[in-house]
Amino acid sequence: MRPYIIFIILASFILAGCATTQTSKQVNVLSLPETQSAREYKANGQYEEAIEAYRQLIAAHPKHFNSVLYQHEIMEITESLSDPWRLMDEMNRTLALFETAKAEPFEGATPEAIQHEQDALDEYIIQKSAMYHNIYQTTHNRVYASFAVDLCELQMRYLSDSQCNCNMMYSCADLAYSIKRFDIAVNVYHKILESCEDEKLDDFPKSYVDAALGAVLAYDRLLFSDLCPDSPKKDDDDISEYPIAECR
Repeated sequence: MRPYIIFIILASFILAGCATTQTSKQVNVLSLPETQSAREYKANGQYEEAIEAYRQLIAAHPKHFNSVLYQHEIMEITESLSDPWRLMDEMNRTLALFETAKAEPFEGATPEAIQHEQDALDEYIIQKSAMYHNIYQTTHNRVYASFAVDLCELQMRYLSDSQCNCNMMYSCADLAYSIKRFDIAVNVYHKILESCEDEKLDDFPKSYVDAALGAVLAYDRLLFSDLCPDSPKKDDDDISEYPIAECR
């Protein structure tokens, strides 16, 4: 056999080995044998059983990155139960577990696996936030508006590059203000003032002046309360222990 042919064959094996190694870092958790029962339960509409099956897998592999992927599956299955409160709980649980898996880090938490899950969480949370916002605009049910605001806050707290999405933050701040979630509105308006640049606002008819005004208005409404006593008069004998209003 000619030497160059041998070299080509060896090179092919090396490249194939590298490709296999790279592919193995991108684990598709649904293809793992241990998830078969959970997949079958989900396919048959037995969502509670599927969730329990994934819970057992998490308990069996608590410090492996696959546990994050199992929890992600639980989050998506929970959506089929049409219980927004429960879905919110699972979103929080998924994000918290993901942060823990990155920080420790868990076994199998390769940069590729982390980035893949980060992208998947980004996409999922953004979609759900937009969905609940649209439902609120159609139904005018404040419950859905509240979920949209909560999801927006989750996105800014946990997800990558969310601080750059100024249009999303303006929508979130305005919605939070409209449903009297003034604490969130204040935080989001401040985030806009800290993070957004002019070129990031091209598609949104807002400005730093709007954000500053929104922050002031939201802060004012946040502080407003009937529990605030009148200011003490100058001629009072002793004002040293005059109670500070909780709303301040």
